[in-house]
This record gives sequence, structure tokens and C-alpha cells, in this order.
Amino acid sequence: MTKEELLKSRERKVLLPEYDPGEKNRFFNGIDLNNNKNTDFVYGDIKVKVGQFFLYEATIDDYLHYPKLALFLKYGFVDMAVDVYYLDVERSWEWRLEYEMEYNDNGELKKYKISPAEEEGVETKNLILWNDSMDVYGVWEKIPTWKELRVAYKKTIWFSKSKEDKRDQFLRTILWR
Repeated sequence: MTKEELLKSRERKVLLPEYDPGEKNRFFNGIDLNNNKNTDFVYGDIKVKVGQFFLYEATIDDYLHYPKLALFLKYGFVDMAVDVYYLDVERSWEWRLEYEMEYNDNGELKKYKISPAEEEGVETKNLILWNDSMDVYGVWEKIPTWKELRVAYKKTIWFSKSKEDKRDQFLRTILWR
């Protein structure tokens, strides 16, 4: 696997259903996307301060991106829109994946394997919140434990379930005891 293929495979996303401006509601996984204002980065109930870790889920060009943990760096303004700067935290599986690099050793072409987490330099990411959105599901002063992350992940749109699915899952747990 090449570096470009590996980096592209890390970005998991799903296309959201088409939106008809005449309709009031737009549902995905049982959540109304139009009335999800309490998790919005700018207007939501959860406020992120510089230096805090936060779990976010971005909706960019009608694609819902997999939730990620990030470190908030700063924000700015671009044409009356908020520009958010952050660093994504590496995931544990990124240490297990490898891709091949080639180098020239005295005229002989050699290959070695490297993990994307071992690369030098950290890429600062930014998202300008024009039509795109960034929803925040948890904020921490230090890197959260897996138990804290699990609670926050359950709140995301990606892992949410409709009322019917929650009911069916609950009934299965009762019936199989």
C-alpha cells in the first residue's frame, strides 16, 4: 500500500441524504440534522477553549466524516465565518498500518516499511465553517480515557441509532439472558 492510499483510507466518510429545502427535517441514523444545534462548534452548549482536547464530527460538502479526537489550537475569522485550527490525535491503529518507502543506497534502490504515526511533523488542520459544520461531543483538559471517549462516541451522529434500533437492541438483551 502506498502512502497516498493509506492516508486516503484513514478518512472514513459517508454521504448524507439529499436535502430538499422545502422539508423541515433531514434525518440520518435517527437524528434530525437540521435541529442538532446543541452540539454545534460555534453556537452549541459545549464550548472548547484553546489547549483542550475535543471529540468532533465534521460535515463537509454533504459528507459526514468519522468522529475524531483533536487538540484545539485557535480560531480566526474569514469573511465573517469562523476558521477553526486544530491537530488530530493519532489513533492506535495508525501505529499498526505500514506503507513502503523507497530510498537510494549507493545506486541500489531499497525499500523499508514505515508507519504513518512515525512521520515527522504534525499537520495543523483548519475548517472554515461556511456551509460546513463541526459538532462537538466532548471536551477534556487532558487526553480522555477510553471510557470517557466511549460515552462521547455514543452521542455522535455516526454511531447514533434510531429509537426503533435502540428498542430492538434492548429487547434482544432481555430475551437472550
